[in-house]
Amino acid sequence: MTHILGIDLSLNSTGLCIHHEAVGNTFINKKGYAFFLIDFPRPTKKRPGPAREEKWFKIVERIEYFADHADEIIMEDYAFGAIGRGKSILCEIGGIVRFALRKRHIPYTLVSPTTLKRFLGSVGSKSMVPKECLKRWKIDLDSDDLADALVLTKIGEAIEDPNAETVTEYQREALQSASLI
Repeated sequence: MTHILGIDLSLNSTGLCIHHEAVGNTFINKKGYAFFLIDFPRPTKKRPGPAREEKWFKIVERIEYFADHADEIIMEDYAFGAIGRGKSILCEIGGIVRFALRKRHIPYTLVSPTTLKRFLGSVGSKSMVPKECLKRWKIDLDSDDLADALVLTKIGEAIEDPNAETVTEYQREALQSASLI
C-alpha cells in the first residue's frame, strides 16, 4: 500500500493525514487514517503566543516526521484569491515547507483549493468540508484542517488509482481538469 500524506498548511492549525499503518497508534486513528493537528492557541494581549519563527520550526519538524513515513505527499496550494497579511504569512511558511521537503528529496504534489472542493462535489465553504467527509467516508472530524488533510489524502489515492471503485466520475473529472491524472 502506498502511504499518502495529506497536508493542509496553516500558520495556526496545520492538518496532517496519513494511512495509519505508516505511523502507528500514537495519533488519532479513524478508519485506517492517522490524523495530527499542529495547533497553536490564538494570541491575546495577555498571551501573545509563540513567535512566528517558532511556529514555522514546529510545523516543519512535524511535517518532516510524517513525510519520512510517506511515499507520496499531497499538499494544498496557495489560495491565490486570498487577500491580506495572512496570505503573505502563509506563502512564507509554504515556501519554507516546500524548501524543507526539497532539501530532503521528498517529492510533493500541489492541489488547488478549487480542485479540493470540486473533488468533494463543489462544497461551498471550508466549514462544510468536515460534514462532507462524514457523509462520504463516514469519518467524523471536528476540524476543517484535518478534514482538508483527509480530502488531500483521498485525492492522492485517486491519483494513484483513478479507476478504483471508490473514485466517482466527478472526482475523476476534477482531477483531470487540474491535470493531475
